[in-house]
Amino acid sequence: MTPAQKFARIVVPLPLKEPLTYSVPESLEGRLAPGSRVLVEVQRRILTGVAVDFSARSALARTKPIIDLLDEEPILDPHLLQLGRWISDYYLVALGEVVAAMLPPNSRRPSRKPPTMHSLRSCQWPRRIQANQPPENSARFIACAAGHRSGRSC
Repeated sequence: MTPAQKFARIVVPLPLKEPLTYSVPESLEGRLAPGSRVLVEVQRRILTGVAVDFSARSALARTKPIIDLLDEEPILDPHLLQLGRWISDYYLVALGEVVAAMLPPNSRRPSRKPPTMHSLRSCQWPRRIQANQPPENSARFIACAAGHRSGRSC
């Protein structure tokens, strides 16, 4: 990335036709390269994305900034990005989903969306668990809370 390039196009593991455009904060200028993993916010969720290219201008009036750079070196080289674009075009699959499939499982980071108090209040498990109940109920509550974090209810 050259210093004049202030915007990055990021693919995320969602079925989107085009990469999303994010602004590059000053702290990350010069450190990003195509194939770098980054953290970005998409609809109040924090997702792992991969930078595919950069530009000096954006057609958008406002863009969100990239939250953080996850690796000092790009995880995908230009040849793998080109292969991902070919796969995306040939099989009519979103580039973000192709890139996510190309990454090792350990490098994929699930989205983080904390549960709201409203969603946990509607849950029946916190009222049912008592200190003297068996551990399986505690495990069910933990699974229920994890479900709320991912947007599901129990």
